[in-house]
Amino acid sequence: MRKLIIVLLVLCVFYSCQGGFSCDESAANFRDGYECNLLLQKIDVNAGLTTFYGADLKSHQQTTFEDGSKWIRDNLERFAIGDSVIKKKGEYTIKIKRKGKTILIPFKCDLKTYSDAAYNFSDYMAKTDSIGSVKYYISK
Repeated sequence: MRKLIIVLLVLCVFYSCQGGFSCDESAANFRDGYECNLLLQKIDVNAGLTTFYGADLKSHQQTTFEDGSKWIRDNLERFAIGDSVIKKKGEYTIKIKRKGKTILIPFKCDLKTYSDAAYNFSDYMAKTDSIGSVKYYISK
């Protein structure tokens, strides 16, 4: 019986390591599967799901943007009620427009940053974390 339990544990560990998490797949999913274009009115975080509530910037109808990735939760302090939050399909970057400034947050997984060629990041000041890795960009 003891040997059977050990074999089952080894098999569980072996199979749990197969087909693990991929930053490239997560980034591609974020790039192609998410779109947001709203005036932020409320932020809710519940059981790992982050939901932005607001008015669509074009139709002015109420809308939501939901994300279950750790990436959005890691950047929550960048968002404020009243921000225009723009994430276009086909792009890695979320753009926040706030009274007189623009903040660009490129998708990041582990230590890899996924940037869009559409944005000229040299026009922005890079804000870094304690190890010098770029967290986001803010208009000069």
